[in-house]
Amino acid sequence: MSTRPSDWSPLTGGDPCPGDPSAWDAIVEFWAQRSRDIDGYREKLYQHTSIDAEGKTFGRLEGTFSDGAGMASLISYEFEKASDAARSWQRKLEDMQSRADEALRKAKAAKTAQDDAQIKADGLRAEAAKDKSPDPIIAVKLHGLFGGGGLEDEIADAQADIEAAQKVVDDIRGEYARESASAVGGYELASVEGIYKNTPRGNPFSKSVNVVDSLGIEEAQYLKMLESKASQSPEDLERYLEALTDLEADELREYFAGNPDAAKYPLLVSEEAVENAVVVKDWWAALDKEYRSALIDAAPGMIGNLNGISYGARDKANRWLLKRTMADSSLNAETQKILDDLFKSSIARPKEPHRYITSLDLSNLKKENEDKYSYNNVLASLSLGSLDDADKVSIVVPGMANNVSSMEDLVTAGLNTYNEQRFALKDHGDEDQNIAVNLWIGYETPPEVWVQAQYPDKLVTDVNLAREGGQKLADYVDGLNATKSDVAPTNQTCVDPEQYSDPFISIIAHSYGTTTTGEAMKLSETTVDNVVLYASAGVSESSVADSNVGDGWQVDRDEQGRQKIFYTDSMEDWTAPGGYAPGWIASAILPDYARRVIAQEFRFTPEFMKDAQRFQSTEGISADGQFFEDVDTHSLVGEAGDEGFAYADTVTSLYGNRAAMGYSDDLAKKFYEPWYFEQNFRGEPVMKRVTADDLVDGKVPADVMEKVKASQNTSEADLINLGEREG
Repeated sequence: MSTRPSDWSPLTGGDPCPGDPSAWDAIVEFWAQRSRDIDGYREKLYQHTSIDAEGKTFGRLEGTFSDGAGMASLISYEFEKASDAARSWQRKLEDMQSRADEALRKAKAAKTAQDDAQIKADGLRAEAAKDKSPDPIIAVKLHGLFGGGGLEDEIADAQADIEAAQKVVDDIRGEYARESASAVGGYELASVEGIYKNTPRGNPFSKSVNVVDSLGIEEAQYLKMLESKASQSPEDLERYLEALTDLEADELREYFAGNPDAAKYPLLVSEEAVENAVVVKDWWAALDKEYRSALIDAAPGMIGNLNGISYGARDKANRWLLKRTMADSSLNAETQKILDDLFKSSIARPKEPHRYITSLDLSNLKKENEDKYSYNNVLASLSLGSLDDADKVSIVVPGMANNVSSMEDLVTAGLNTYNEQRFALKDHGDEDQNIAVNLWIGYETPPEVWVQAQYPDKLVTDVNLAREGGQKLADYVDGLNATKSDVAPTNQTCVDPEQYSDPFISIIAHSYGTTTTGEAMKLSETTVDNVVLYASAGVSESSVADSNVGDGWQVDRDEQGRQKIFYTDSMEDWTAPGGYAPGWIASAILPDYARRVIAQEFRFTPEFMKDAQRFQSTEGISADGQFFEDVDTHSLVGEAGDEGFAYADTVTSLYGNRAAMGYSDDLAKKFYEPWYFEQNFRGEPVMKRVTADDLVDGKVPADVMEKVKASQNTSEADLINLGEREG
C-alpha cells in the first residue's frame, strides 16, 4: 500500500498526484481475468461451430455459435483494453509520484539549510548591534568576501531551490489533471449493445428461447439437446435449468407432456455431485412459488430426485409421480404391488413423525433397463421427519432382501430408531433438537438367496451391487449435505465440496448395507459425522484399506483423531458370515483364479478397520431396573423373543443410536448384567439369571434389582445415564 506524504511544506498546494498505485493491481487483474474468462467461453462456443448433424436448422445453429464466439472475442478485447488502460495509468501515477516526492525532498532539504543559515545570520546581526563600530569578521560571514558567498547568499540559494521544486510540483499537478482525464477516457468500455447491434442473427446472448425463435429452431428440440448435455458438467446442467425457466408455465407443461421420459425419470447429471447440487439449490431458490408448483406438476420425476431442491418440494413431486404411476395399467402385478406398498408406507399414523418420500427412481421401468426381474423396478427413500428442518439426520441403509415392498418393515426399524434417538437427545438435554430418520432404498440390493441362483450378477457374495449402490449413496449424501448446508450461494464457477459438510448426518447400515456404505465412504465428496454398522456382511478389501490409509473414509474424527466408525455383531447371527466367509474360505483353500469365481473381492468384518469401535449386543439392566434385550438374529427388526439389531429396547439399538446422535462417549458406559447371586437352602450362593419373564411393568422388581446391584461390583458412575423412556 502506498503512503503519501501528508506535509508538503515548504511547497504550496498539497500533494499534486494523490492515489495509491498498488490499489490498481486488483483492478488491472480484475479486467484481465474477465478477458481470460470470456476467452474460455469463446473456446467453448467454437467447439459447437461444427455440429455433427445435417439440415438448415443446425446450420443456423452453427452460425449462432460462431456469432457468439465472435462476440465473445470483441467483449474480451474491451476487457483487455480496460486492463491495459488501468495498467498504463498505474505506471504514470507511479512516475509522477516519484518525481513529486523527489522535488519535495529537495525543497525540504533547502528549507532546512535556509532555516539554519537564517538562525546564524540573525545571531550575527544581534552580536553586531552590541558593538560600537562595525565588525569586519561578522560582515564577511554575512555577506562574504567581495559581496558573495556569505549566509545571505545561502539563504537566497535555498529559496531558489524551493521555488524550483515548487515549479516541478506545479507542473506535475497539471500533468496529473491531463493524464487522469485521458485515463478515464481510455478506461470506458464499449457497450455490449453497441457491439452486437449489427450482428446478422441478432444478440446471441439474449434469452435462449429468443435466440431459438430467431433461428426458427423448434423450442422442444433445443431443450432436448440441452437436456442431453446436462450430464456433461455443472455448467451444462445450469444452462438446461435456465432454459427451462425461460418458458412460461403453460409452455413448461407442454414441453414435458411431449417428453414424458424427462418428466418421469431422474435427470442425469455429471459426477460433480456437490457442485451440481449447489447449482440446483441456487436455481431453485430464485424461482417463485407458482413456477416451482408448475415444475412439480410438469416434471415430478425430475424435481423429486434432483439434489439441491428442498425435500419438502421433492416429497410433493414424488407423491404426484407415485399417484400418476400407480394409475398406469401397463405395469406388471409385482411392480404395481411395490408402488402400492410404498404408498401405504408413506402415510404416518397419529403421533408419529410426518413421512416424506425424498426420492422415487423409476429408471428401471425403462425398456432399455429391463432385466425381467421386477424386484428392484422401484427405488425410493422415505424420511421419518423433515430433512429440511432436522438438526440431525440418520440415513438407514438396509441390506439383502430389502426392496421398496419391504419399506413398511423398514419403517418399523425407522420408528424404533427415531424413538431411541429422541430418548438419547432427552438424556443429554438436547430434546429441543429436530431429527429425521431417512430410510434409503436407493440402490439395488441382493435378493433372497434362492433367487440369486438365477441371477449371478446379483450375488450377495459379490461387491458389484454394493459398488453401484455406493456411488448412489455417496451422491445422495453429497446432495443432502449441499442442500442443507448454511454456506451462502456462490457465483464462482467451482465450489469446494469440503465446505458443505456442516450438516450433521450419520449413516446406520445393516448387513449388505454396510458393504454399500463402505463403498460410499470412499467416493463421497463431503463427510458424514459418523457411521454405525450393524451385523456387517463384510466390508470390501479396498474399503478397509481406504479406511486404514491416508485420510481414511469421509467420516469426521473424534478428539483422539479416530474416524467415528462404530459396529456391533451378535454371536447368534449365523447369516452375516455368509457375506464374508466365502472369501475367507476361498483364500485359504483355492488358487486365485478359482476363488475369484466365488468372491470377486474379499470382504472383511469392521474389526479390521483400525479406528472402528465395537459396542455390545448382549442384554443389560439400567440402574433403575429397565431391561434391555440382546440380539438373537441377523434381522434388522425381528420380533419379540427373536430381537433384531433395531428392535426397540435392545442394548444394541440404544448404543447404536447414542453413537449416531454424537454421544459416542456413552458406549464406554455400562449396564448391569442380568444375573445375581442368591443363597440356596444350604446357605450356598447360587447364580440366577434375570429374564423378560421376571419383569413387572417392563422393569426388574426392586427386590431383584437390589440383589443384582449387590452381586456386581459396578460403580454408579460407570453406568449409562438413562432418563424416563415413556412417550
